[in-house]
Amino acid sequence: MKIAFWSFYEQNCLGMEMFLNPDSVVANGIFKKWNTLYSECINNDIEIISLDKVTDFEEISFVVFSDFPIISNPIVKNVFESAIPKILIIEEGPLIHPDNWKLSNHKLFNYIFTWNDDYVDNKKYFKFNVHYIDNVSTNIDLINKKKLLVMVARNKRAIGKNELYSERRKVIRFFEKLHPQDFDLFGQGWDIYYFPSNFPILRLFNGRKLYWFRSKIKEYYSSWKGEVDDKKDLMSKYKFSVCFENAIGPTGYISEKIWDGFASGTVPIYFGAPNVTEHIPENCFIDYRNYKTLDDLYYYIKSINEREYKIYLDNINKFLKKEKSHQGQFTDLFFVNSFIKLLKDNTNKEP
Repeated sequence: MKIAFWSFYEQNCLGMEMFLNPDSVVANGIFKKWNTLYSECINNDIEIISLDKVTDFEEISFVVFSDFPIISNPIVKNVFESAIPKILIIEEGPLIHPDNWKLSNHKLFNYIFTWNDDYVDNKKYFKFNVHYIDNVSTNIDLINKKKLLVMVARNKRAIGKNELYSERRKVIRFFEKLHPQDFDLFGQGWDIYYFPSNFPILRLFNGRKLYWFRSKIKEYYSSWKGEVDDKKDLMSKYKFSVCFENAIGPTGYISEKIWDGFASGTVPIYFGAPNVTEHIPENCFIDYRNYKTLDDLYYYIKSINEREYKIYLDNINKFLKKEKSHQGQFTDLFFVNSFIKLLKDNTNKEP
């Protein structure tokens, strides 16, 4: 069997980058699930090629898209003008990529993998998690944790009632003003202004041509320490990490952010998926929603003793070990096995 693959972020498919390299410019290990999919497909006599390399669609059993594609691209347009079976894998949420969530677009696909629990019916819609368990720090040096709290995030803006970029800034400004000794900020773009990225017209202002203008109107963040090469190593030096999604909801959207906290041996302070505790035990993280004010949150993490802190770490390790040993939904094989099963069960069916 041969399947063609294409991503909304088209550069990820060029040279099969997302299948051969676990890391991207966004985050280390973010392509790991695609690496696993590629190797397991080989083991099951399934060949994956990038859509731009297809010369004969008669040889292709399925075309798979990671996020709703750019329809104006001629090679994508050709696919939708054909009867070849199509699969959509939804990664981005409605704030970043609203085309993923238009039901009229869903009608163009035979099968859809999504993290949104409200859609999953195991007929057309199947469960897919955005990020999966990475290698976890088990030998945690508490003595090396010199600082209290860290945030590692890219500087972004968006317009929408559920966006959380502004909440990140609220946390940053709170600590810069009242507790600067207990907080550090790392990540790309905090030395320049970013216009909202979810509006195409405004997003154009984030291009290189206006870099000089954006550098003039930038905001100053005294807690920003620069970009980071090894997120896991950096975060391991802190007790807690701010892990906010890009937006609140929908249900089931749990990205790499909380897993980065787990993998580095910090306790995440999480805000995002409204049903997060249906997937991750509440004793593994600090739920930002449980604190009325940032003062309350600060008092809690500042006053927690070593015994209580170790309980969090033990709970995290127990959860992750159980997930891995049982190939739970947050292991990459959970998605890979269900994807391959779908291909095999539906090969040669009428679209």
